[in-house]
Amino acid sequence: IVKKDVPRTDRQHEYFEKDDSEHLVWLHDILVTYAVFHQEVGYVQGMNDVLAIILFVIDNEADAYWCLNSYLNLIQSDFMAKGMVEKIGALKRLLNFIEPDLMQHLEKIDAGDLIFCHRWLLLGFKREFVWDDSVRLFEI
Repeated sequence: IVKKDVPRTDRQHEYFEKDDSEHLVWLHDILVTYAVFHQEVGYVQGMNDVLAIILFVIDNEADAYWCLNSYLNLIQSDFMAKGMVEKIGALKRLLNFIEPDLMQHLEKIDAGDLIFCHRWLLLGFKREFVWDDSVRLFEI
C-alpha cells in the first residue's frame, strides 16, 4: 500500500511534485521503516498524509521519522478500529451535549454513527483544507 500511496501524496505541492523528489523517497522509506518496527500497527492509509506535513516542516528524514514515531505513539489506536470507535463515540457524546438538535437530525437521516467524520479525526482535517491551512491546523 505504501508504494501506491506515496506517489499520490500531495503531488500538487512543490515539496512533492517532482517524480524524482528525494522527499518522496524519504516519505516511502519512513513509512516502510515505521511499518517494519511497529508490526502491530503496520502501515495504514492516512499515515502518508500525516508524515507529509511533518516532512515539509522539518525537512530532515531522520528527525521526521522520530516525530512521526512519537506522534503515532500518541494516536496509533486511532488507526485501528477500536480506537476510532472510541474517538467517534467521544465526538458523538460531545455533539449530543453541545448541539443536540444537530445530533438528532443526523440520527434522523441515518448519519448518527458519524462515520463520515472518520477521515477528519484521523487526519486532522488535512484533506479538507488547503495545504497552508492544514499545516497551521496540524501545528495546533
